Amino acid sequence: MVNRRQFLTKELFNFIKDAYDAFNEESATDREKEEENNQEYFRSFEKCYPFLAEVSLEELQCDAKTRGIDSSGKDKYELARLIFNCDNEKEVEHKN
Repeated sequence: MVNRRQFLTKELFNFIKDAYDAFNEESATDREKEEENNQEYFRSFEKCYPFLAEVSLEELQCDAKTRGIDSSGKDKYELARLIFNCDNEKEVEHKN
């Protein structure tokens, strides 16, 4: 049986610490999943078509310029992949 003093000094602290650690671990996992989803989304032209239909080439070129990416001679799909840092994929199903 845990008395009030033990609960307030040890048990509550341990509970809060465990909850904090679990939250931080989950946040790191969520960030990794988000990066994987971005890479999966831009792996093929068909998957990212809704995004490419909504964004203009000028917007992508402006964003690429602010990130220091050379946008000359690149189409919307290539720019989007570079901006979202997905260019390290080896297999690309790009269709012109």
